[in-house]
Amino acid sequence: MGRNTKVLQRMGLIEHVASDDHRETNLTLTTEGRNLAERGAPLWNRAQKEIETRLGGDGAEQLLALLRRLDCEQ
Repeated sequence: MGRNTKVLQRMGLIEHVASDDHRETNLTLTTEGRNLAERGAPLWNRAQKEIETRLGGDGAEQLLALLRRLDCEQ
């Protein structure tokens, strides 16, 4: 997660926010990050619907399960 957050921070999309508990690191979207998320949401939703249309509900679930396995193996 650290490498990914550093990239997003350099891009100006997230920022660190002070925490009462210094053991925690809180992140929040910047205004630019929120704007990008709002613009990207319809595209993401469209892509999800396209995957489900092409693979069917069961196929989409299988794909998600496989992707989760890959993510856990990193």
